[in-house]
Amino acid sequence: MRNAGNIIIVLVCLLILAIVFSVVRPYWNKYWLKKDIETVALYGTKNKIEDIKKKLDMVMAEEGRDFNSDDFYIEKDEYNNVTIGIEYKDKIGLFGIVIKRLKIEVEVRKNYTNEVI
Repeated sequence: MRNAGNIIIVLVCLLILAIVFSVVRPYWNKYWLKKDIETVALYGTKNKIEDIKKKLDMVMAEEGRDFNSDDFYIEKDEYNNVTIGIEYKDKIGLFGIVIKRLKIEVEVRKNYTNEVI
């Protein structure tokens, strides 16, 4: 009986970990996507829109993301300030069952600076 109790405790703990991972995953992905976009936006303050799109495609491919530059909106003003954003859908699911659908928006704005980094 003691072994059966331990097995049940382990299974419950694994189920709790699976639930936590499922809930956190979309937000974790959003965080790292935002970091990747920030890098490209900073690069874009000193480069042309075409170069920004190429860099964005390269970064998304390197990170294994299913996005390309056409999925993003990219704006660059006359002061070389760059805004890059995306809206996409994700879901929280557990064992193939969708618990909640999410609409995630990420927008990054970087201002041009003359400082040498």
